[in-house]
Amino acid sequence: MAKAYGALIPIWHASWRQAHLTRLQNKRTRLLTSAESNGKLHIQLAKTEALIGNLQKDFANNQILKASKHWREHGETSAGYLKRSITTRAFQRYISSLQHPITGQLCTSSLDLQDAAKTFYQQLYQSDPTSDANVSILLDTIPDSDIIPSDSIPPLLAPFIIHDLISASSRSPCCIMVNVIK
Repeated sequence: MAKAYGALIPIWHASWRQAHLTRLQNKRTRLLTSAESNGKLHIQLAKTEALIGNLQKDFANNQILKASKHWREHGETSAGYLKRSITTRAFQRYISSLQHPITGQLCTSSLDLQDAAKTFYQQLYQSDPTSDANVSILLDTIPDSDIIPSDSIPPLLAPFIIHDLISASSRSPCCIMVNVIK
């Protein structure tokens, strides 16, 4: 009799915790929707939210303990775990259909899916034209002290050559120097 009673306590306590959490969440909702907004409302709301947070933390800790116990007992050899993880991963990676961004038609074949994805990403990463008025507004916000002098511009615009890149990379810390061009 004592063993059966002891087995029921965690179940009863878990259902009590869930019912208490629901009551506190309802109380929080009532406080938020109440017409009175006095100083006591914020105090009551803070206390209620703290109690809700504690119950949710207890619930999360119990779920963590259950999951870790199951993992220790069954580990990666659990056929159910492996099947669920493979199914979930395959479902997350599978795209059954896409709407083509230009034509608006639903694509289901693999070639059409690839074309729709390619078109979408080409449009996504295509640069938008800039307005000359917006560029001049932006340039007007740069202070005179931050403008590059005209005699410093040509070296900055000079093209890179491979020898300059290799010699600069040899000065960087922790680099592995590959002898590309001598």
